[in-house]
Amino acid sequence: MARQLAIILGVLAFAGFLCTLSAQGTTVNVEGKVIDNEGKTMPGANVVVLNEQTGQRRGAATNVNGAYKILGIPPGTYTIEVTYIGFKPVRKENVTFLMGQHPNLDITMTPEAVEVSGVEVVARAINSLSLRD
Repeated sequence: MARQLAIILGVLAFAGFLCTLSAQGTTVNVEGKVIDNEGKTMPGANVVVLNEQTGQRRGAATNVNGAYKILGIPPGTYTIEVTYIGFKPVRKENVTFLMGQHPNLDITMTPEAVEVSGVEVVARAINSLSLRD
């Protein structure tokens, strides 16, 4: 009986070990923060990771604190693209993620003037009516 109990405990311990290995994962979780050149957080910035071999894209928008998380990315070589209206896009190429890695990629963006051309404003006079009692 003691021997059977020892075998059962050994199997359970081994199963726990396998679960620990599995928790390390076969994918990559990328997270970080997007800020401007003055250190202010940028909620709503778009962060996209593009797998250079497969063309697969995964992305997220930053939260109110400028933070983002992209979970479950297969290992490989990626291009990171970050965009936000009124700011110069950031592109980082040849970023390699390894299995089980949890990299923290903080991004700093710089303002960019947005040029608008071809705007035409048209105004037309409207006849006003006069109401008399």
